[in-house]
Amino acid sequence: MFAIAPATGKANLSATQLKLLAGKSRWIYRVGEAGFPTVPTVAITRTAWEALQAERVRKDDKLRVHWVACLVRLVGASGKPPMLVVRTSASVHNGGLMPAKTAIPAPTSEADSVDPTRPLARAIKNAFDSYGVSGGHWGRPRSDDERARQIVLVQAEAEGEAERFLTRNRQTGALGPAAAGPGGLPKLPDSIEALVTLLDAKAGRHLECLVAVKRGQVQFLSARPIRASAAAEPGGGG
Repeated sequence: MFAIAPATGKANLSATQLKLLAGKSRWIYRVGEAGFPTVPTVAITRTAWEALQAERVRKDDKLRVHWVACLVRLVGASGKPPMLVVRTSASVHNGGLMPAKTAIPAPTSEADSVDPTRPLARAIKNAFDSYGVSGGHWGRPRSDDERARQIVLVQAEAEGEAERFLTRNRQTGALGPAAAGPGGLPKLPDSIEALVTLLDAKAGRHLECLVAVKRGQVQFLSARPIRASAAAEPGGGG
């Protein structure tokens, strides 16, 4: 359990923690570290979550203190705990994973933060459970170690309009922003070009991105790889 994009300050991840980042968590960390406005985000592995649950049964709180300290890093300068969002962060996306759970109230006590009958802990539990029922790579872990490393994200709920776009055109491979669906490309501020360039350089592949736009300001929420046409892939079309 660690902050990958704290509300204030920088994320200080160890080499071990960096190796755990997969899927959305990797792009959130990289975008935040590059200085682009990023929604405050903390990550927790299945191993850490199960340890918290075992500790709860023992009526202990040593690990819980650390977990609460991580959640505090989602609080901005106002000092007011934000509404929260819980997302999965698989290296390979598939339809069996839990969709983002939004509008989760912040825990009102430390005990609530790990109690699966309360909104936040229930959403985290459901997110981890969805890894177990989804198909493909993450639905059938190759090893106990892979299962232990599965990650769930807890984010502050961003203000503004949520917009999706691609970093490259799905058909031609041209650098975006490009439309993510039949509705066309939403109206995006000019600063989105810097985000597209940053993600394209770090990913080297097509990504679908989610951002929040408020009064012309962009905040990065998440990204995931998508399939592109053969012609759009690097070296394709020839």
